[in-house]
Amino acid sequence: MARERALTGAATTRHDRESTMEYIEDITVLVVDDSEFFASLAADQLRKNHDMTTATAPGGKQGLEKLSNLDADVVVSDYDMPEMDGLTFYEQVADTHPEMPFILLTGRSDDNIASEAIGMGIDDYLQKEAVAERNDFEVLANRVQTIVSQRKARQKYELVVDNTPENIAQIRRDGTVLAANEPLADTFETSVSALVGNSVGDVLPEDIANRWLAYGDDALATGERVSFESSHDGRHFHTLAVPVSIGGESDTVQIISRDITSRVESEQQLRETTEQLELINHFVRHDIRNDINLVYAWAEMLSEEIDGDGEEYAERIVTTSDHIVELTEIAGEFVETVSGSGDPELEAVPLRRALGEELEKRRDAYEDATFQLNGEIPAIDVQANGMLSSVFRNLLNNAVQHNAADEPRVYITVTERDDRVRVAIADNGPGVPDHQKEDIFGKDKQGEQSSGTGIGLYLVYTLVDQYGGSVHVEDSDVGGARFVVELQTE
Repeated sequence: MARERALTGAATTRHDRESTMEYIEDITVLVVDDSEFFASLAADQLRKNHDMTTATAPGGKQGLEKLSNLDADVVVSDYDMPEMDGLTFYEQVADTHPEMPFILLTGRSDDNIASEAIGMGIDDYLQKEAVAERNDFEVLANRVQTIVSQRKARQKYELVVDNTPENIAQIRRDGTVLAANEPLADTFETSVSALVGNSVGDVLPEDIANRWLAYGDDALATGERVSFESSHDGRHFHTLAVPVSIGGESDTVQIISRDITSRVESEQQLRETTEQLELINHFVRHDIRNDINLVYAWAEMLSEEIDGDGEEYAERIVTTSDHIVELTEIAGEFVETVSGSGDPELEAVPLRRALGEELEKRRDAYEDATFQLNGEIPAIDVQANGMLSSVFRNLLNNAVQHNAADEPRVYITVTERDDRVRVAIADNGPGVPDHQKEDIFGKDKQGEQSSGTGIGLYLVYTLVDQYGGSVHVEDSDVGGARFVVELQTE
């Protein structure tokens, strides 16, 4: 059985060996030669001068018997032997030990033998007379060291390739598959043996094969890796074509392909969800809001025409309409936040403007509540975007709307700490129980006494997190809750 191996060619010097590869200890060499003198001489030289473990056999048959009980790293065999020549011996070794490195020693300067050896996949060959006459076992030792090093490196590479989930193959420019791993075979419902040795056009789907070949040519032409995506039968792949030289093959590319079907489907689902959210945003902010504005206007007109209990109910309609309009604003801002593609673009936002303007608006909106600013808002910029005002609006609204006190009071304190600023918004309301402090910012979470949706605090958390800041709730000094927002300063 032929193996895809490259002949190592010229001898490697000791200096080259030591400088270019890791020294391999405990190499076991089986020397097979019908000449007991040469076999013993070679074994002794490799053992005494190169610290290798050696064994000998007088012929191919005995060599095969030795291999069945010997954990050999390489076989060194003569070519001219009775009963079984070196090439026949190699074929039988390759059948029983397909990964065994093999060095052929020949006493002939016959190009036909060399050519046949190359075609069969023998790792290396040497002129036996040159080694024996010059007593040049240094060359043989270097070749053994080189081949064993290459084998171990190849085994490490194959171990990685076989255990990676990616589809991996090595192909020639003409499309011949030189190597493939099991994940690739599984992906296209075939086997490694059916892939290796055949053209990708014969063993893979046509569209996949054509892209492999086209981008493989690009990689070989430029000498750089090329990435591309392809689809087949509802599956999507991200693929790299990398020019490589492995196993003596130089005009080849390594194909590394990953199944990204789940990612593509998730991205498509995200796009569809974003489109649906944008539609809902339009519906909430325009259609529902327009109708609520009409209800609001009619309720105000009605309150002017009636008195007594009817006037109270009209005022409730107005108040509820205000709340619904506010909810549509929050919902719209939430949709804009969660449907944005990628990370939001942050900029320097003046804290005094964002917090100060919202504070004045809340004072106008809640005339029965007291908003007390402790100190001044510093004239600094924070890392945020245009939706920072929504953070403060929701927290200030929350301090009043969920406050059962007869006179709701809200205290705002701003302090600077190194490269961060701390905004604390406290109230005299019922506070937040300890068991809820951790999850009150979660989606669909709200306080035990709250009639709200919880989306406002979830929006606050989402925005602050996008800004690289933090938000938490704690007990306030006035008996209620204190929401603390920390933002990075510019």
